[in-house]
Formats: sequence, C-alpha cells, structure tokens
Amino acid sequence: MITTATPLVAADGAVLSFHAIVGRAVDLATGVVTLTVGSWVSEHQAQAQPHQKTELVVRYPNWSPEYYDQADAAVMSHPGWTGLGPEMPSPEHVWCPLDLVWLAPIAKPLNEVKAAMWAKVKQARAAAEYGGFTWDGSTFDSDPISQARITGAVTLAQTNPAFSIGWTLADNSVRTLKAADMIAAGVALGQHVNACHERARLLRAEIEAAMTVEDVGAIAPKSY
Repeated sequence: MITTATPLVAADGAVLSFHAIVGRAVDLATGVVTLTVGSWVSEHQAQAQPHQKTELVVRYPNWSPEYYDQADAAVMSHPGWTGLGPEMPSPEHVWCPLDLVWLAPIAKPLNEVKAAMWAKVKQARAAAEYGGFTWDGSTFDSDPISQARITGAVTLAQTNPAFSIGWTLADNSVRTLKAADMIAAGVALGQHVNACHERARLLRAEIEAAMTVEDVGAIAPKSY
C-alpha cells in the first residue's frame, strides 16, 4: 500500500486522501504497463471497505519495473486529482505520468475487435429470443423454460383434437388455447426464434467481412 498527501475530492464531496495501487498489468506485446490506483477517505476505510473506492488508471508507454512503485507520482500529476493539466480528450484516454499527457487507447487487433462485437451480437440475440413473442395479439414468454413448455404443449395438441389449456401469458393474464391455437402459437415461437438467429447470422457475416476496426465499430447490434 502506498500513501500520498495528494487529495482527491469525490463526486459526493468526500476528500479521499489515502491512495494505493489496486491493479497492475503489463502488455508484453506493446511494452505498456498500466497501474490502477484506488482512493479512500482513510487507510481504515480502505481496509474495511476495499471495494468502496474511486479508481483512476495511469499508463506508462515504456515498461520498467520501477513504475510499479510510482503511484505517488501518478496521483500527484493526474489532472483528475489535481485539477491541473489538459482535459481528458475522451473516456478511453489514460494519463501518462512520464510525459504528462493523455494517451490514446491502445489499438486492439482486428480479430479481437471482431470477437468482442460478435459477443455483443450474441448477447442481443439472446435478449431478443428470450424476451417474448406475440401471437394473435397475445404476448408469450420465450425464455428457455417457456420454449420447452410450449413445445411440449404443441406435441399434446397435435395428438389430441380436444386439447384445451389455460395459458399464462407474459403479463400474467390467462388465455384459453384450443389445439389449433396451441399449434399456431408454437409456429409463431419457431418463427420468432428463427428471425432472431437469422438477424445474428447477417450481422456475423458483416463482422467477418469487415476489413478495419472502424468497419467493425459501425456494426452495432441493431434491434431485432
């Protein structure tokens, strides 16, 4: 733990005067070391509430082991703590205590950017698929358990013309479904799931075809 007298005024007005390195990372490919410095009101608060902290990140462009021990310099020079120096160009920029400048984000390899965008697409696909679907003016749940229940009910309806069931909808109201209704709702579920996955497949093709990081950034997971 490293302390410094340099204060930081938090958003709520609290004066944070105890600082310590809470994270250290070295990117061997770029030779960049990143230090994350946490701040608390006091050392006692740091020990009692280690997760209740304000963090600022500083980055050294040329790695050297002694940078691990330069938290004081990082704290005393950071514009966010001293109120001095140039404004942060963007939330992605980080402060370099060596040159007293804001450094642009480290460019990630294109394959990593593509993988991150595909992860966002899959998350949006799941949210859409499991977020419900509408048939004949009624909204049905479509989470995995609900999908299994609908599939099972459709099987029963297909084998029993006299099938009838009270189905709890997404708004907790109950609708009576006859055999034909249940089968039609099952078809609507299948169409809903297929549409979500088809949209994701189109986005996946756009991601794979992207030639630059900027191209990937323009592929936002659009609404389904």
